Amino acid sequence: MTITKEEAACSIFNLEINQENIDTAIKQLESVGLVPVYFANGDPQSPFAIALKKVKLEPWKYITYRSEDKNEKLSLPSILNSYDVAVPTSKRAIIELLNLIIPPVPINKITRDKFLTGSDLFKIVKRYFASDWCYNARQLNNLIGKDGSWGVSEQQRTNDGRIRGRTYHVVKSKLRRFRWKDISNISQFRYLVRTTQTNYVTIGYVRKSNTTEPATAKYKSLTLQAYNLKTKNLCQHVFASIDTNADVLMEDRNYNQTTPDIKYTYGDCQDLLDFIDVSDKKVRLVVISFPGLSTNPTNIRDFVK
Repeated sequence: MTITKEEAACSIFNLEINQENIDTAIKQLESVGLVPVYFANGDPQSPFAIALKKVKLEPWKYITYRSEDKNEKLSLPSILNSYDVAVPTSKRAIIELLNLIIPPVPINKITRDKFLTGSDLFKIVKRYFASDWCYNARQLNNLIGKDGSWGVSEQQRTNDGRIRGRTYHVVKSKLRRFRWKDISNISQFRYLVRTTQTNYVTIGYVRKSNTTEPATAKYKSLTLQAYNLKTKNLCQHVFASIDTNADVLMEDRNYNQTTPDIKYTYGDCQDLLDFIDVSDKKVRLVVISFPGLSTNPTNIRDFVK
């Protein structure tokens, strides 16, 4: 059973729950910009306090408590707005995003070379951040220059004169669709995930078929898909199958197969099955597309059973 915001605040300060202590605890937390939370898929009876800004940056990790004060409750549209998709805004997170969408090294069948000015690149990158993102094109360009992974800028002649920029290895747009506008009803889904954390655990699954593509291309594709599911769809864990065709039975996938480490993933399909078996909560499984799970309806039906 989830406790209220007021009860959580008193628990943090080890205070008896009464109106005087509630007012004191809430006031002390708010005065320093803190809010009572608990870990997603954690115990709601074990609250702790962190900065409100931290909660907004990692909404998939922390759950805030609802207030017993009816006047404080938000309307549904206001609540949904808080689940807009945006990656964290630390310098480390920005560089991590850049490595995903413009990797320093080209990847066959995954990236395309494009000469971009600082302004051109900023237009691409800013779509992954909230509307109030504090960076501008100059700051982003300086960050890239200091990092050094993308080399030095150069000049290129155009009909309008010389322009300065870099040649980037840009991941194809269809593989980096984890922006807000690339999926419908994402706010409602994120709201559903956050408000059912007590009874449900949300996990994801990604798959790459056994094709002639180079291994680096397959790893990159799965990494992008997993990042999508974790940041956009709030999946706690993502499982991956590489070199696995869509018609392979779920229970046979990755059996007697050594699966390489893929960033943002928690294991392969065998690990997925084990996780479902031992979970003490209902499981919500998220896939990017129907073929991403299987092209065999009977296989899916048997797996769900």
